[in-house]
Amino acid sequence: MTDIAFETEGRFLSLRGSFIDAIGSRLDQSIEEHYIQNRLARDGADKGHHITVINHLEIADKAPKTLQDEDGNHQLPTSSKQRNRLFKQGQQTLLATILNQFGDASEWAKPVDLGLGSIESVQAKTYYKVIYWPHGQMIRQYVGLGKSNFHVTVGFAPRDVHQYKGPGTLVCLQPNQPCSKELYARLIDYVPFYVTDKQFIKALYTTGWRHGFYALVARLTRVVLQSILRVLYYKLIGKKTISLPVTTAAPPV
Repeated sequence: MTDIAFETEGRFLSLRGSFIDAIGSRLDQSIEEHYIQNRLARDGADKGHHITVINHLEIADKAPKTLQDEDGNHQLPTSSKQRNRLFKQGQQTLLATILNQFGDASEWAKPVDLGLGSIESVQAKTYYKVIYWPHGQMIRQYVGLGKSNFHVTVGFAPRDVHQYKGPGTLVCLQPNQPCSKELYARLIDYVPFYVTDKQFIKALYTTGWRHGFYALVARLTRVVLQSILRVLYYKLIGKKTISLPVTTAAPPV
C-alpha cells in the first residue's frame, strides 16, 4: 500500500494509504470493540481507512446531466444504467482534473490528526479522527466546492451519524473529559483556520474556563480577534482565494 493516494472509491473520491491507516488506527483512548467491528463490516476489513474528499452528492452535482448520441444530440438519461454512466464520467473527470492540477497525491501536504472526535444522534454514536487539511480544502475550492469537515471514521453503533464532524466535536473538548494544558494550547494554534467554526470556538472557551486555563483563554481571545480582523480585511479587499494559515505546532495526538 502506498503512503497516500487519491482515488475513486465506490461513489466517492477518497484519500487512502498507509498514512491514513495510521491515523485511523492511532487512538488516544479506548473504544468498545463493536464500534470498530461495525465500521469493518461496512467498509471491508481489507480496505483500510480513508478520508472522503468529495462525496457522491457532490460528484452527482458536477457530473454531466445529458447523454450525447452519434449525431451530437443531447438527451436526458432514461435508465439507471445511463445515469450511472454519467456519474462515473463525472467522477473520472473530477479525478483527472484534480490530479492534473495538483499532481500525484504522494506530493501533497498531508492531513493532520487533531484527535478523536465523537457525535451522537437518536441513539447512534460515531467515533472518528478530526482532520485538519488545508490542501484538501484548496482542492475542493478549485473544483467549486465549499469546505468540508474532513475526518477518518474509527467506528460507530448502530449506524454512522452524518452530521458536523469538525474540531468542535473533539472528545477532549466535551464536558467531563480530560484535556491537558499542552493539548489545549496546541488547538489554539489552529483557530485562524477555524475562526468561523462557532462550535469549535465555543468549545475551546468552555473547556478553557472549566480547566482553569485562564492565561490560555486570554491568548485564545487575542487569536480569535486577530483572525476575525484578518477575515474582514480579506472581505474588504475582495480576496476570493482560500486563506491557508501556516502553523508550526505539532499535531495534537
